[in-house]
Amino acid sequence: MSDFPQADDSLGLMTRFFVEDVNNHRFRYHLLRLQAMAGLTEQDVEELGELGRLVFQNGQTPNQAADQAAKIAGRPDASPLAITIAGIV
Repeated sequence: MSDFPQADDSLGLMTRFFVEDVNNHRFRYHLLRLQAMAGLTEQDVEELGELGRLVFQNGQTPNQAADQAAKIAGRPDASPLAITIAGIV
């Protein structure tokens, strides 16, 4: 059991909202907001959008998503935020 039960609840709720947003094609909106506010580049947005599509589209293999995440993490000009998001996914 966690020492921080509210954190567990918050993380679960945040994850549920994130999945709902992605399923409703709002993931790109969030990426664009992060581009405007947190320094994602246009290429970061495009590649993270593709990663999201691979993760949440039915029938995709995990290897495709892992390859896309590695592509982002290995790009020398990828923003630290893009690398972090790709690593979490």
